[in-house]
Amino acid sequence: MTPARRTVLLLAGILGCFLFLAGRLFALQIVRGGHYEELATRRVRRIDWTTPMRGTILDRAGEVLACDRVVYDLDVVIPDLVFVGSYDVLVANLEAAFRLGGSRVTRRDLLEGLDAAYERIEEAVAAEMRRQGIAPGAAGRKRSLSTRQLELIQGMPQPFLKDVEREACLFIEANPERYPGIAVRCRYARERPMKDLFAPLVGAVGPLGPADISRLRAKGMFLPSLREEYGRHYILTDPFYRRNAYEYSDRIGRTGLEKALEDRLRGVRGVSITERNRRGAVEITTAIPFDPEPPTAGEVIRLSASAEIQREAVHALAGESGAAVAMDPKTGEILALVSSPAPPPGGLNKAIRGTPPPASTVKIAAAVAGLEEGVIDPSTVVECHKHYQAPGVVLGCWSAHGAVNLGEALEHSCNTYFYEVASRLKKKKRIGEWMRRFGFGEVTGLELSTEELPGEVPPTEDYLTAIGQGRFQATPLQVARMAAVIVNGGFLVRPHLVRDAPLLAEDLGISAKTLAAVREGMRRVVESGTAAGRGLSGLEAAGKTGTAQVVSGRTAHAWFVGYAPHSDPKVVVSVFIEEGLAGGGERAAPVAAQILAKALEVLHAERTASR
Repeated sequence: MTPARRTVLLLAGILGCFLFLAGRLFALQIVRGGHYEELATRRVRRIDWTTPMRGTILDRAGEVLACDRVVYDLDVVIPDLVFVGSYDVLVANLEAAFRLGGSRVTRRDLLEGLDAAYERIEEAVAAEMRRQGIAPGAAGRKRSLSTRQLELIQGMPQPFLKDVEREACLFIEANPERYPGIAVRCRYARERPMKDLFAPLVGAVGPLGPADISRLRAKGMFLPSLREEYGRHYILTDPFYRRNAYEYSDRIGRTGLEKALEDRLRGVRGVSITERNRRGAVEITTAIPFDPEPPTAGEVIRLSASAEIQREAVHALAGESGAAVAMDPKTGEILALVSSPAPPPGGLNKAIRGTPPPASTVKIAAAVAGLEEGVIDPSTVVECHKHYQAPGVVLGCWSAHGAVNLGEALEHSCNTYFYEVASRLKKKKRIGEWMRRFGFGEVTGLELSTEELPGEVPPTEDYLTAIGQGRFQATPLQVARMAAVIVNGGFLVRPHLVRDAPLLAEDLGISAKTLAAVREGMRRVVESGTAAGRGLSGLEAAGKTGTAQVVSGRTAHAWFVGYAPHSDPKVVVSVFIEEGLAGGGERAAPVAAQILAKALEVLHAERTASR
């Protein structure tokens, strides 16, 4: 080939390349210029949840027992942070913001937070690959996902630092150009202003644990699993999942009413669309409502329990190990429910989980059983010589009471009388049945029923059942409910802590004559019997003491259950105090008097204010 021909071919090649490049530039700038300009400046749309405020719990007077407060977290959006480049400058600017806000956040905290955010992005990418059936080791890995899929995943805000000082957050928000990719996010933290009084009752919230996650996965209500299966956008916008499903970062009720009322307290997430317009280091963000309904806060729940009565009960039991319950006998409203000393989170609440023998308090139920079965009447007399003898059994009484009728037997808590009642009921096999009719041996139906213990009614017809000893076990709440039957006309009410709970009661079909006879005996207990002189008679109270022997008779559990006023009962109180050297009249009755006095004062003030 001649030199001239080679020169022509070279020039033709150069010209061809030039024409190709010119044509490509024409296509990029003229033909598709608008498209690429839109890609460069388009508003990237991201769908996010807005977290609802958890419901507030109030006492019966409106005092706050549990509520949410606003705290500030920092999130990071990884692509935005990477886009502007200078990572070290960003960290230095963050350090300056925290110094201005008086925070103790260190450079190490910042770096660890950013590293954790990157790791969560990698986990989200891997989850999306699994959802699409792309093997983790597949060639191309992230390239196996579309650019749009990666953008959506990497555009998700990642938690960076939690509970940051408000001053630092304000500074960051006021200087967005210095903190690209960093966003301030508000969330809610739980406060319990009266936790010393109501901690076991109100309970606590906490993060999801492994058991929660397993349970939610099994129910199809764990959001990370749902996102893998259905995709993020579908799950975000589905109302059912916004209301019912949980995220790793969600709070959940762990104990007490926070757990029992989780569905009412947790609220419903809202949804928003965030649009981001990137031009160099400048970021413009606007939130656009996606769903016409905003996030719905959890319910405001008012309890029947009174902080005043609860405080008085705690004070009355100070220094003792035991429990106390105050209840409206007609409605089942719990006015106070105290375990002393206050148990740790998840610990034993003796008011609903303590199950000692109920001792002589259940002579109330035994008296009703004897009268209703017709084996005794109020005038039936039994001779007590400090012991009771029947075929194959000899049982003792704490004193020689002589000849006593029903009222006197209740007044002086005569065991012998009730052994005889048990003997007559045994022939009909009705002792255990009547105790179960009074609610013993089963949970009461209180909102905290998952934490309640049912106690135990002995399976065999036993003399000791009639005096609340042997294998008989009951909670203070069950004992209070038994006494309520006597004063509300014979109805076994379901106790409840939430003020708007429906009234549920079972008519036991007890005659008015029987109820009147037992109430008269309980009045005599306070006036001249085992609880006389303990501060109850001035309240026109009535009740029944109980002393359950333990440790071979050297110590005893003390009980008192009663109500006031006798003419028109407003409050039933049950008090249980663990091992001591004195019985129910000496130890438990004065505590009950103190609680009853405060409860009557609070209820009277309520009635006066409502007129």
